[in-house]
Amino acid sequence: MTSFGVSPITNKIFMGKTRPMKGVEGVSELVGKKTDVTDEVVSVVFEWFMHHMPKDSPKGVYEVSFDGCDYVLQMVRKKPKEAP
Repeated sequence: MTSFGVSPITNKIFMGKTRPMKGVEGVSELVGKKTDVTDEVVSVVFEWFMHHMPKDSPKGVYEVSFDGCDYVLQMVRKKPKEAP
């Protein structure tokens, strides 16, 4: 199966073939040739956030959270520049 993973050493996002990790249930590992897709993935996620940001969001914030995760990912709209 082809999937994505994050290297805990380089902090880069890789795409490659995965297989279940021996001795660790529910965890997969990238095996063989890996392709660094960090810039592309971050760019696509950024664009996804922009398309999901409500135009009339009162706080100019859109966030995503996942059950069982102690973190929230937010996108905050810049305040418009004031006209001179």
